[in-house]
Amino acid sequence: MTSLLKLIKSKTFLDESYIKKVCLSANSLYTSFYKNKKNGKTRKIYHPNRELKVFQRVLLDNVLDRLNQHAASMAYSKGSSIKLNAEEHAKNNYLLRMDFSKFFESISSDDIYQFCKDVLSKEFSYWTEDDTEVFTRFVCRKGSLVMGAVTSPAIANLILYEFDETLSRFCLSMGVSYTRYADDMYFSTNKRNLLRGVERKVYKEVKELQLPKSLKINNSKTYHSSKKRRRLVTGLILTDDGNVSIGRDKKREVRSLVFNWDGLSPVEKQKLSGYLSYAKSIEPDFINRLCMKYGSETLKKILTYNP
Repeated sequence: MTSLLKLIKSKTFLDESYIKKVCLSANSLYTSFYKNKKNGKTRKIYHPNRELKVFQRVLLDNVLDRLNQHAASMAYSKGSSIKLNAEEHAKNNYLLRMDFSKFFESISSDDIYQFCKDVLSKEFSYWTEDDTEVFTRFVCRKGSLVMGAVTSPAIANLILYEFDETLSRFCLSMGVSYTRYADDMYFSTNKRNLLRGVERKVYKEVKELQLPKSLKINNSKTYHSSKKRRRLVTGLILTDDGNVSIGRDKKREVRSLVFNWDGLSPVEKQKLSGYLSYAKSIEPDFINRLCMKYGSETLKKILTYNP
């Protein structure tokens, strides 16, 4: 019995034979569904069944979360948020966004094997080749990471540690701020025409990347902007005065929905309630202004809505 199987057994109190059965059949223990993207396309999500999800959670809590991801990696880490990610760039005039193509799917089981050899086997004295086999089976589906698996975000962040470090050092030497939020990379500076060189550097580093080997840049999503054009970071607007905002168009839409609250359907009410909670974490002053205009009781009713 491998150390990882013992670990899972100690945390779940399930029989070794049952844990092995789940491990060997992990590829078939996902259901899939499609989630709409902002561009009108859909993204396929794979959701692990209850047992596999529990086992992945054990690996996340007791293996992956014990390692440090790079400070530039702002997604899926404790204390991070899309607002903090955006604030890293809010004071700078020029912004470059770059995006990885098929982020999780590009990280293969071969990459995971190498990650176990290079990182996990050195961090955990008990780690063996058998543990690598068990780990890979639990975290991959048909040869790669998938969006929806509990462990995918942490593995992706950890496996890109050296890449983030290389870019961070380069950007620091150039006077450029760098953050990565999952598959989105952001670079900003107050120095004119500097980010074209940064873009070339990123392409070079990705082309030479050995782990993961198949990662590529989505050329269609490489985008330069400045104060003359709308600067958008993880869905948030960078304002000209150096702050972060949900944007005027969204505020106008929200005001209209709040005004028409009684006429909204239950689904629309639930969606508005969730968005206001999100907006409160990004721009609390906007919520205060809504309270002044529509009354605190109305806003409380919306924020606490439970159909």
